[in-house]
Amino acid sequence: MGVSKLSYSYLNQKIGIIEDESANATPAGNDDEEQRDREMEVPYQDVTMHIVSLENTILTGKSK
Repeated sequence: MGVSKLSYSYLNQKIGIIEDESANATPAGNDDEEQRDREMEVPYQDVTMHIVSLENTILTGKSK
């Protein structure tokens, strides 16, 4: 008799470099919404991970 546990994890991220744009910012009146709107520009890192793991436990009498 035993127990098996199968797990799957998936991660997909695009990690960019944030630049200090304060030198290019327009004077007062900037919309908060405009500051939060970001598009992914080069350079950026595209990280994708698939992790599959299997753990088996075999039960034999008083041992495992």
